[in-house]
Amino acid sequence: MAANQANLGNFDALTIQSLYIAIAQKVCIEEYGIGALSNATERFFNATLNRWMCPAFFDGIMCWPNTPANRTAEQQCPTYVIGIDKEKENASRFCTSSGQWYISEHNHAYWTNYTQCYGSNKALVRMNISMDDEPDLTGSLIAKYIWSIKTLSRVGYSISLITLIVAFIVMFSIKKLHCPRNKLHMHLFASFIFRAFISLLKDALFIQGIGLASDMKYRNGSLYFYEDTENNNWSCKLLTSLWEFFITANYSWILMEGVYLHNLIFRALFSDTDSNLRNYIIFGWGTPALVIIPWAITRATTEDTFCWTTHDDEKMTFLILSIPVIISILVNFVLFIKITAMIMKKLRSSLNAEAQRYKKWARSTLVLVPLFGVHYAVLLGMSFCMGRNQTVELIWLFCDQLFASSQVI
Repeated sequence: MAANQANLGNFDALTIQSLYIAIAQKVCIEEYGIGALSNATERFFNATLNRWMCPAFFDGIMCWPNTPANRTAEQQCPTYVIGIDKEKENASRFCTSSGQWYISEHNHAYWTNYTQCYGSNKALVRMNISMDDEPDLTGSLIAKYIWSIKTLSRVGYSISLITLIVAFIVMFSIKKLHCPRNKLHMHLFASFIFRAFISLLKDALFIQGIGLASDMKYRNGSLYFYEDTENNNWSCKLLTSLWEFFITANYSWILMEGVYLHNLIFRALFSDTDSNLRNYIIFGWGTPALVIIPWAITRATTEDTFCWTTHDDEKMTFLILSIPVIISILVNFVLFIKITAMIMKKLRSSLNAEAQRYKKWARSTLVLVPLFGVHYAVLLGMSFCMGRNQTVELIWLFCDQLFASSQVI
């Protein structure tokens, strides 16, 4: 037996379960005959007990013996079934007074009660992903560097979070800095803070980027996801939705910076006041909500799988998030080109009051050039090579994680 268990260690949990079920079925047939596999097997009368008997039956997991009418048969919960976490409890099957196995009113089929074998009302779904935490150096080019990419992201977000919080506190504490332009910068900083925090939180709490520890389970080297039929795994889906919201909000506020500076330079009647800033705040935080809410509704109704961290290419629900982000990147890139051209043009002019004013704008805003997300336009073009060229894909991953996590350092 020990030798057999050692050999089974080479298989994943689903294969082991299938082997045990096949063995249980074979034993059931040998003991009670092929009729144990059929729902049509008739009851029979036991003269010794003077009672009708429910015939032996294999329910797909366990073999149930001949059982007297109006009695409940019990067996220890099958330890070979994935997801069973109460191995000392019993499964049961009721033989009615007529000598027929109990039929469920819900699905109108013979029913075995395995509810005592589970800690909660959860169904098990197998995840087909690698369980190795260390990168496979013999695999693809990306697999060799995936650990470095993740480390780069974690370090970048950690440093950004600390520096942004310090900068935000300084700007908030000094009242002389509370001009409309700096207030707009503070909202941008806040979007970066939330993005860094939620990204680090998700990375720390999610296992393999799929779900929370409460939603996942390792068994014999394989990863399994528990679908909670009671709560619908709402906690991990909420965290994923917040993660997507703050990423979208970050792009939205990068766009707000570009629009603000564009209006400041090109619109002569533009009013740099707190009342005008209110429109940017509403648009900066409101637009992501108008994107995330339809996305969440669509996921919940058409693609309610796992913790919403994966997507089906055929259903294309990811486009609800991707299209607004792509539009913001392209619009901001155009604005950046116009702003840069105008500033350069003004700086070449004579040193009059207007030129001095543009120099002042240049000193205070050009330091924010990386925040305008100009690099995203380049990465957007490189993204079309994803899945086609591993070298380009690797460069894209490094650059994307580098700029996303340390863009404000």
